[in-house]
Amino acid sequence: MSFRHSTHITINGSGKIDGRGYHWWILVFLNDKKYLPNQNLRPHLFHFIDCNFTTMHDLVMKNSPQFHVKMDHCHDGLFYNINIKVNTTAQLNLVKRFSI
Repeated sequence: MSFRHSTHITINGSGKIDGRGYHWWILVFLNDKKYLPNQNLRPHLFHFIDCNFTTMHDLVMKNSPQFHVKMDHCHDGLFYNINIKVNTTAQLNLVKRFSI
């Protein structure tokens, strides 16, 4: 999800947001092995650009293709009670699979 030139954004809840990053991680390993052109176009789970007064709380985020939360040129953000999870077993299996 991307937000640009926005103010007073509030994102909260009790659910889990799964970025399904596993498929994107494979592309990163293939780029490193030069099987694919080096284009890092992986999305972020949340990307805020030029946003002010952003609040995010009570969320579980997992397996983002790139960063879970990225903020560029933002002011007055409040983030709390955020749980970030990454499937490191899947990442290690990719490392073994591609002999990196």
